[in-house]
Formats: sequence, structure tokens, C-alpha cells
Amino acid sequence: MEGLRRFPRGYTAAAAEILRPYTLGDFSGGIQHFWSVPFRVFQQVLAALPARCREDSHNYAPALGDILEMGNERWSVSGFIVEPERADERISVDGIDVTVRSLQEVAEVLWLVSDADERNLYPAEPEGAEGWALHVWYN
Repeated sequence: MEGLRRFPRGYTAAAAEILRPYTLGDFSGGIQHFWSVPFRVFQQVLAALPARCREDSHNYAPALGDILEMGNERWSVSGFIVEPERADERISVDGIDVTVRSLQEVAEVLWLVSDADERNLYPAEPEGAEGWALHVWYN
């Protein structure tokens, strides 16, 4: 399995430390999930990874670098970290949440994430806030 590695063992450690406040703690089954990571933090995560990691994607999700190019301060991401002990060590994004302010913007974001397995639109939080919360998820 070690021959499958694309990067040195532990290359995700610095990025995983940045993500720690958005996780539930330790790895379970070799995977640690993270939720609602603000876009500015996601930028820091990618800066802590080798540049080639920007090409990585989870199934039909956009590549990490594409999310970086498409996103803005109204985006947050969710996903998982595969621990360094596994040969498939990586950080993957499988969910994107976007606060949208108009139906035009909903259409634009849906076009960008057209391969998502789920797309859900909710009223913005807190109640009475302007716009919608768009959640997309990749299985």
C-alpha cells in the first residue's frame, strides 16, 4: 500500500491542525470529518498542502483548486481527512454551503456545482435574513 502514496506520509498534518476546530476530535476508522469550514480557513488549508493537491477531488465534486477559484466569503466547505497511517491519506471536500442573495445567484452556483448528488435550498439563517442557504453534497 505504501507504493500508492503520492506525497510523503504526514503531508496533511498542518492542514489537519487548521481544520481541528471544525472536527469532532480524533480519527474514527482512519477518517476525521470536518464541517462548515469558512472559505478563508479553507484557503489556509490549501496553502498548507502541496500545490498538486489542488487537483484532488472527491468523486464528482470540484477539485480543491476549483473550489478555491469559484468560492468567496459566503462559501463554507465540509469533508474529511484520511489519516497519515493510511496509504490514501488526503483531505477531501464532499459538501459546499453557499449563502445566496438572489435567484440569479442560485442559478449561477447550481451551474458551478451541477454534478452534485444533492442540492438543497433553505431560507437563510437566522430567520428573517435576506437570501437562501444552498447546500450541495457529493456522495
